[in-house]
Amino acid sequence: MTAAPVGAQDTPEDLDAIEGLEVEIIGGVDGIYRPGRPVPIDVRIEADQLLTGELEVSSRVGQQTIVHTAEIEVPAGSLKRFVVAVPTPGAERPAVSVRLRLDGADVDEREVMLSPASDVELVGVLPLVTTAGDLPDSAGLAVDAGTARLYPITAELLGAGFDGLWIFDSLVATAADLEALSTREADAVLAWTSAGGHLLVDETGGTVPRLPATWQPSAANAAVAGRGAVRLTDGLAKAGMWDEILLPTPVDDDAAAGDLDIRRFVGGFPGDLADELSRDAGFDLPPISDLLALFAVYAVVAGPISYILLRRRGRATALWVTIPALSVLTTVGVWFVGSELRSNTAAAHATVVITSEGVDLATTHVLVGREAGGIATPRGWTPTGRVGDSAYAGDAAEVEIRATASGYDAEVALETGQFAITSARGVVDVEGFAIDASSERSGQITGTVTNESGVTVEHVTVVSGSTAVDLGTMGPGEAKAFTLDDVDRFTVGIFEWEVWGDAVWQDPAFTAGLWDVSRVERGGVNATPLGSVTVAGWTDELDAPVTTLAGDGIGAGHTLLVSRGSVGSSGAGISNMTSRSQLVRGPADTDGIPDGSGRISGVHQLHTPGDFVDGPVTLHVPRYVTDVDIWQNDRWRSVQVDAGEERDATLSGDGFAIDGLVHIRVTIDSSQIFEFGNGDVLTLTQDAA
Repeated sequence: MTAAPVGAQDTPEDLDAIEGLEVEIIGGVDGIYRPGRPVPIDVRIEADQLLTGELEVSSRVGQQTIVHTAEIEVPAGSLKRFVVAVPTPGAERPAVSVRLRLDGADVDEREVMLSPASDVELVGVLPLVTTAGDLPDSAGLAVDAGTARLYPITAELLGAGFDGLWIFDSLVATAADLEALSTREADAVLAWTSAGGHLLVDETGGTVPRLPATWQPSAANAAVAGRGAVRLTDGLAKAGMWDEILLPTPVDDDAAAGDLDIRRFVGGFPGDLADELSRDAGFDLPPISDLLALFAVYAVVAGPISYILLRRRGRATALWVTIPALSVLTTVGVWFVGSELRSNTAAAHATVVITSEGVDLATTHVLVGREAGGIATPRGWTPTGRVGDSAYAGDAAEVEIRATASGYDAEVALETGQFAITSARGVVDVEGFAIDASSERSGQITGTVTNESGVTVEHVTVVSGSTAVDLGTMGPGEAKAFTLDDVDRFTVGIFEWEVWGDAVWQDPAFTAGLWDVSRVERGGVNATPLGSVTVAGWTDELDAPVTTLAGDGIGAGHTLLVSRGSVGSSGAGISNMTSRSQLVRGPADTDGIPDGSGRISGVHQLHTPGDFVDGPVTLHVPRYVTDVDIWQNDRWRSVQVDAGEERDATLSGDGFAIDGLVHIRVTIDSSQIFEFGNGDVLTLTQDAA
């Protein structure tokens, strides 16, 4: 038997009974995982004899246990690998276990040990870049902001789809690697990139296969790809020069920002997804008038009527039996009617679709009762268990996920009257919004939004930073102009209240709970970065992309459509609104752990537009910043700061950008954010050459 690898406990002695059996389990990237993201569990089985049985991988998230079950067959004398991606919680440590069952008997069960490491970049390397034997375990970054852990991407890992890749921050591939991908594998890689991954293509130039036209990078500048980016690495990966090409990538966890990202104050928005789903499913309590009428009838029947009837018959003492019996019958009747109301409730969905240049990733959350039993997904989709906690019975019901010929079935064990939320994720073919945005002067973005979804979308909202505007309802093909002012200022508040107001409570078009739970898909602390425009709107005209277990479509519910676009420059030089700014290191990753002084640190990455010249730049330094460094020519360069005052610092020379990406390390006095109230943000500008 093999020794247990990193990420698994010791191999149990039960395996010795099977000749030549070796089982190796690797969780995540050598035991590292990303909180809140799915983690791949790689199970490798080898034996001298034919093995048939079942593999069970379970993960506990909150009160819910999600169990992936798969039939396995391992030919004699061969090694087979099975990769299953399971969800992880965003806060507490995940509880993941693997059970191997052969011929109906459990022969191996292990807990998978996982640990977070937010300052380590997780880099997946496709096969044609280098052989696994030549791939180092770790490498430095081109910017002094942490290290990287390298891991080979196998066919089994690609077969797990988007959820199998989501743990990685960067992927490195050659053009031939991308060309060799199947349609399903290519969809997963493109969706991963759009969701925030950095795709490094180890070529010197030319058209990169499988990528949309707007995602094509140049030799000097990375291309914006949804929330992610695509870069050319000029053959340096094959040459093993990893520390010259790897960079920090954006974080998607609110906790990673601490108080550093001032825009996090606008992220929380009250809403309960379970309540919204139950409303769309048609479940509602009876009117209070009906309940009062029922109790009035009971009081009259149990009181005066029973007394008069029994007294006339000379059996008044029977009231000692009649009244309790009526109470029991009434209680049973109320319970039965309530159970039927809950059991007859239709399934309903809340779906978020994030679109970017034809690359569309969706996550759907479905409220199911006993009749629906769960959901069935199309091929390429992965059930993810459920999301959050709800007020409904069935919170802790186990979800069993099993592969089928057409996709997956996710079955929930429910009693009569119970509900549960089960979720799934995958690629869809849904158009969103076309965005044409530009900036001519500091703080202002203007442009046009076109609804290309083919359905009517309500409360279409344009957001950048902490500034937003509601364009109202847009019909299919309709276009509307917008203007965002003072985007380079932040507001300590919640922009949703400012643009939507009381409509949140009064307009059934809203699913505020979906807006909140889709935060990971939208990017967490980087959900609405400066230098980009995010457009979102709700529609009830799209069915769920999954069905019930019986194959019935799910039409009740709402879909949140989200699209992103870059801000172009419409004037001379580069406005402070045209460089996309994202947080790539939070306080805990930069030796900036709070010490009681209020001073915390982090690193921002600014993706400059294609007309950026790697020469002199001007930084706008906010007044709550106490220290600023900019990465220039392979070192951190200190920038003069006047604490308590905002200022523009013009920096000479060149060497600021790596593939158009500029890195700025800041230390702030977080207590001054509240002291100053609304204020300015860190931005970069460049005058015309």
